Amino acid sequence: MFQDPSGRYQVPASIQMAGPATVASYLAGIKKNDPCNQAKAAVVQKKKEAEMANAVINNPLYQPTSSSSSTSSSSGDSYTSSETSSSNNWSSGIDYGQAEAQRKAEEAQRRQAEIEKKKRDANFKACTSLINPEKYAQEYKELLQKESKEYNDYINQFKMPVPTPNPAVREMSNLDSLVWELGQKWKDVIVEPTANLINDIKNLDVNNSSEEAVLNANYISMYKGQTVIRADLNFNGNRSGSFGIMILDKKEGSVEFGGTEEGARTVKHEYGHFVQLQYLGTLKYIKKIAIPSVSSKATHDEYYSQPWERSADIFGGVQRPNYPYAEGSAEQSLDYLIGW
Repeated sequence: MFQDPSGRYQVPASIQMAGPATVASYLAGIKKNDPCNQAKAAVVQKKKEAEMANAVINNPLYQPTSSSSSTSSSSGDSYTSSETSSSNNWSSGIDYGQAEAQRKAEEAQRRQAEIEKKKRDANFKACTSLINPEKYAQEYKELLQKESKEYNDYINQFKMPVPTPNPAVREMSNLDSLVWELGQKWKDVIVEPTANLINDIKNLDVNNSSEEAVLNANYISMYKGQTVIRADLNFNGNRSGSFGIMILDKKEGSVEFGGTEEGARTVKHEYGHFVQLQYLGTLKYIKKIAIPSVSSKATHDEYYSQPWERSADIFGGVQRPNYPYAEGSAEQSLDYLIGW
């Protein structure tokens, strides 16, 4: 297939073989009968009609035509009443000539809008058989983009400009924001912690034996005579510990750490270390319990079978259902505790 220089029309090979004159004649025939060109010509014609009608209406020299003359007969006498009719039209305020011109202008505009609306349908149905489809698709896309841009440009004329903020108002707004942030920090760092600490002190019970009460405290509580401090222990992997005072991670008792049941086991286990300290004394506790516990690399399934951890479970009264304690670990833990 041969395409003309514009890329719009395709020429069969048989026509090309007949020579340049035949090709030119073929293209001229296609373009003449091209529904696209015909549609464009119709649009141009309707635009001219609309412009002519508007020019007639808006022309200050325009003289409206009077209504057609009428003939009346009475007793065989005839007379013409065109002058009378014209006079009546002016007296009634109705300009039939201008109204007709206006009607024609509106009709031309309406027909023009219809043609514009139908143009694309005609292009799709008729032009695709004559025009290179890829070329037409690109032109149609560009047409839509152009119309969309023109519409947006038109709409943007009516958009209200964005008001420039008053610098004084903006500075005041920033100041208000700073005051609010300081207030929130004061609340988070001073007010709420102080209120929680006061509440813990009010609920402090030296003889408390409830693990739940310990887990509900915010900062300080007591458990069977041992002082318990709640703290964030992120630095050591959230591992709670006991060295006279029980240091309990704040996440103990949370869903993330197994809930209140697992949190209660931790409280009991750390209390078991407190019992070890009372039995061994500080130096032996450091050597036999603290150092091995901190330096242990055991897995979870091995951890609580180690002698220093197993005896803490025993002294704390910890029950771990289904935990795989090593066989004989209970006896070994007690031998380890009293051995030296």
